[in-house]
Amino acid sequence: MAKWAWGGVLLGVLWGQSPMGSPQAIYIRSLVHPELKDTLLIGEDGTVNLPLIGEVHLDLRDWNTLKDTLNQLYRAYYTDPALDIIPLNLVFVFGSVRSPGRYFIPQPGSVVDALAVAGGPLPDANLKGSSLKRGKRIYRVNLDAMVKGKELPIALQSGDILYVPQKTFMLRFTNLQSFVVLLSLAWNIYLTLWVRR
Repeated sequence: MAKWAWGGVLLGVLWGQSPMGSPQAIYIRSLVHPELKDTLLIGEDGTVNLPLIGEVHLDLRDWNTLKDTLNQLYRAYYTDPALDIIPLNLVFVFGSVRSPGRYFIPQPGSVVDALAVAGGPLPDANLKGSSLKRGKRIYRVNLDAMVKGKELPIALQSGDILYVPQKTFMLRFTNLQSFVVLLSLAWNIYLTLWVRR
């Protein structure tokens, strides 16, 4: 088992998962009928509640067969439904990001996609010290290198939790000048309050 993995789809293979994994939702849309579009949650047993049709058990192992099945079901309502299906992973993004929360990310989405959907990092985000929780394991993730294209982004799986911590107090001072200004300010406050008494 790899604790550190640097390649998008390769990561899923290293962790013993299929690269696409099992989605927790699908987005269906018709390329011809704009009213026919919806995000559908998938039950643990593979059931989906389809608009107009109702609850149906779907085989999620083969996307081409799934697409054909859904198009066949909707032919009862549309001559040519022309459905497109996008598998979605439910992921959680927390920490120093603009909009923390849960998001459906299209497969094959990456940790960089999750960061972008959450509004991007806040100015005090420590992208180099981020972590990804997958199941019971926690992996260190260098989002800074991935965003800059120096490392390949890690592919997401449903249920992943991405955490972006804040920079520690000393890391916020990236240049010496700002640190010296803060130190002199603290020294002046000390002299004003304690020495002059």
